[in-house]
Amino acid sequence: MNFILTEMAFLRYFIPLIIEGNKRNIKSLVHWRHGGKYNCPQRHFENLELLSKKYNFDLQKISGQLSETKGPTFALEGVELGLSSSKQKTVLTCNINYTALYRKYKDIADYIIFPSEYFKNQQIEFQGKTDKFDSPKIKCLGSPKYDIEISKQDVLEKLSLNPSDKHCLIILPKLRDMNLINFDAILKFLKKLNYKTISKNRGKEGYSFDLADINFIDEYWYPHPTMELIAACDLVITFGSLAIKECVMLKTKVINFDVKPFKCLPELYSGKFCADIKKQNYTAEDLIKYHSKIENINDRDFEEHIEKFLFTKGSSKRILDFLSQS
Repeated sequence: MNFILTEMAFLRYFIPLIIEGNKRNIKSLVHWRHGGKYNCPQRHFENLELLSKKYNFDLQKISGQLSETKGPTFALEGVELGLSSSKQKTVLTCNINYTALYRKYKDIADYIIFPSEYFKNQQIEFQGKTDKFDSPKIKCLGSPKYDIEISKQDVLEKLSLNPSDKHCLIILPKLRDMNLINFDAILKFLKKLNYKTISKNRGKEGYSFDLADINFIDEYWYPHPTMELIAACDLVITFGSLAIKECVMLKTKVINFDVKPFKCLPELYSGKFCADIKKQNYTAEDLIKYHSKIENINDRDFEEHIEKFLFTKGSSKRILDFLSQS
């Protein structure tokens, strides 16, 4: 199997497929090149080499057309798929990026993997017009990103977090939205309920945040720190982040502040596990009341959403089974 890597974040999708391939004695080759972003493979090549040894895949720097091994070639959102001569050029979709990028790869891809019918039913955005996804190339098989078992205890030990504490992960917003957020009220509310606070930012956001007890930024790529922190924490605070998918799949309660100028996948915020706050004027006492509404939810509340909008684990197996029969 072949994988085209221009950003280290792609590994969240690729490595689960590589692991499933290893179980089937299928060797994987990761074709990489300099991407120019904060998560460029060349910038993090030492980490990439360590991951290649741990998960038993080979590396090859891209120079012109790909020199591919047998089997499918995977590209996230079609990035550099035109370099491939594989007869199973396979696109893995990411978040909702496909609504804008689909037209760029729909003709050259042989297969396009969507997480579920819910995602397929989103609309294409192109030159101010909308359209629907109706290609026979589209297969709703899940997302390999979620084929990972994360032990809460292991993450707490790895990050030196006290297991007797309650932890809240604050997934920081874009700098654009910072002035719409009352962090004083949020931190005061969390302190009143005895949460230890952890902030998580992305390297590309370019600003620091030192108001939480612990502050993280992307420092390693698999397992991804955001997913590990969501799994390890008792509560997640978001600001319209598409990490709502991870929160549902990893069954972690959410308080979301609806500050973005647009809302993607709004149905995912509608579960009993999520307090979706639309107003901008709120106090710590208001937030305590919102928190009380989600405090006693159970796994079934998440499972109902997973069944309706998302997918069960085992996506990597489903994808490789499908490609082996095609």
